[in-house]
Amino acid sequence: MPTILRLRLIPHEDAPLRLEHGPAHGWFLALAGRCDPDWAAALHGRDERHPYAVAPLHTPSHGSLAADDTLGDRALSSGQVRRGQPLALRLALADDERARRLLAALPRLALPPLGDAACRLERVPRFGPDDPDVLHAPWAGLADAPAAERLRVSFETPTAFSRQGESLLLPEPARLLDSWRRAWRCAPALPAGAEAVTAEGLRVTRYALRTEPLALKGGLRIGFVGVLELTWRPGTPAGTRRAFTALAGLADFLGTGAKTALGMGQTRVRVEDGD
Repeated sequence: MPTILRLRLIPHEDAPLRLEHGPAHGWFLALAGRCDPDWAAALHGRDERHPYAVAPLHTPSHGSLAADDTLGDRALSSGQVRRGQPLALRLALADDERARRLLAALPRLALPPLGDAACRLERVPRFGPDDPDVLHAPWAGLADAPAAERLRVSFETPTAFSRQGESLLLPEPARLLDSWRRAWRCAPALPAGAEAVTAEGLRVTRYALRTEPLALKGGLRIGFVGVLELTWRPGTPAGTRRAFTALAGLADFLGTGAKTALGMGQTRVRVEDGD
């Protein structure tokens, strides 16, 4: 089942970060290499059997992952980490067994530095329903989500769809559907009806979006952030609405659009239940 881990990091000293190299992504890959070199090689090779998403480093909230509606204050605008300043790395993995193995290994691993700064974990999360830094959902529960009457989709970090190397800056319903269905390929099975569902029954009823850059290796990537509301055209079958709602549920874990492993496309989906 898909799982989100929030690792609370405490730097031991001030240090600059090279924003263009994606500090959170690079730190996670270095950690994966110390945990399991074969796993790290698969991640480097973009093995589709091991999908994951990493949010930009940010200031952790005091609440649980389940209660978080945003990623908190981002800590990368200055390109500097500060001694003793808590930072959060939010990691989503499609494989809960991999998440369990990573958490079990953390107490014995030497953590990679953040830039040039050594760091420690404020605490080691425990894989369980009561840990505030762990969130997971069974595949069957996501697949059986009831049909939503309305979907409120929040794009928390710059989100974009790529075409021939260019970022597309509009969240077209058909592209949302394609992105979320593609993420579901790592599941044991697609939700009922998801293979055939199309975006024809969807309509955008309101939005509050703006363009925003994210510094990645190779330069700035431009995406959109903000909120989009989706509802249904009259007569859209309940099965179509159920399938699309189920597909959208995985976006809370694995994100939307391009470069989700590098911090883009972090997404929150909230639903109002229909029938």
